[in-house]
Amino acid sequence: MASLCPRPHCPQFRVMGATQKRCASSFRGFEHPAHRQRRKHGLDFSDKDQLKEIDRHIGQRIKMLRKAYGLSQIDLSASLGVSYQQVQKYENATNRLSASRLYAICEIFDISLHYFFLNYHHK
Repeated sequence: MASLCPRPHCPQFRVMGATQKRCASSFRGFEHPAHRQRRKHGLDFSDKDQLKEIDRHIGQRIKMLRKAYGLSQIDLSASLGVSYQQVQKYENATNRLSASRLYAICEIFDISLHYFFLNYHHK
């Protein structure tokens, strides 16, 4: 019996007891068509460079907004309830923003979430 794939979007996905098993094709270096199809359109979320590029883009947008409103990192961090170092890490894409933190930034600057993804085109 072939092992089953651990990826939830795969039609072969099953949880067996306390362990998840892989599909037989992943041991041979192949993938299910469902995996390939997932990457065919849009971003490959296993590609760390693409994710880092998005984080950098969002960080630049936060920095632009902060400066346009005349706020320091300390001011923004006080509004968000984090340290100024954390805001600096968001802006430099060292740390990722959670969805709730990104939403909080939208509320502070009274903008749409769409603003952070304007002019972003992945390669």
